[in-house]
Amino acid sequence: MQKKTSKNEIHLIVVKQNDLIQKTKCILNAQEQKFVAYALTCIQPGDEPYTRYRINVSDFVRICGIDKRNAYREIEKMAEALRKKMTWIIDEEGKKKVLFSWFIESEYDEGAIEFVFHSHIHKYLFNLKNRFTQYELENLVKLSSKYSMRIYELLKSYEYCKETTIDLDYFREIIDAESYKSLGIMRQRILNVAINEINEKSDIQVDLQYLDKKGRTVHNLAGKTIKSLKFEIQPKAYVQ
Repeated sequence: MQKKTSKNEIHLIVVKQNDLIQKTKCILNAQEQKFVAYALTCIQPGDEPYTRYRINVSDFVRICGIDKRNAYREIEKMAEALRKKMTWIIDEEGKKKVLFSWFIESEYDEGAIEFVFHSHIHKYLFNLKNRFTQYELENLVKLSSKYSMRIYELLKSYEYCKETTIDLDYFREIIDAESYKSLGIMRQRILNVAINEINEKSDIQVDLQYLDKKGRTVHNLAGKTIKSLKFEIQPKAYVQ
């Protein structure tokens, strides 16, 4: 979605229903997350499902900070991969995981990508009335790690609550980090990097606490069993 400021500067706004953030597994790499987020900014209020959208590759490369070398060829491959890449979302009753892909059609044509969002996710993208999250695209594309991007969007969806507690195993699953069995390594390579990057580059300030099975904060993780992660989220003034 495009939003104009008083100086007619256009801000690109990403809008998603919260379940598409909080109850889905993200298996996308950093460039794929940028592409999907940029594609979502095409949706305007009142658009109908099955609307065909068109992205100029040159705009995507410029706005999202993509390396120009081989950009056209790589983006064509990426759009095709996203059409085939399947992940899951937990249904509204919370009983099962429903598989979906982002696009039902994607086609490269003369320096542009044309696409249609998959019908499985229309209700999470179009004509949203409540329980949705929106943020300016630049907050996500400034981040470098795929985990920073995923965690930013997840925490942005809880910003209105000011805090959220997430089961550690579920958190690993939805950010696609099940291979990090050691919390120490996950903390060093994912969590610390993501929190620092989000705090430095985005529009929210995040603090992380580690909780044991009784909900008590653990300061020294050595030899301790951690059950969940507690995030405190505050908005901050955006600095150019």
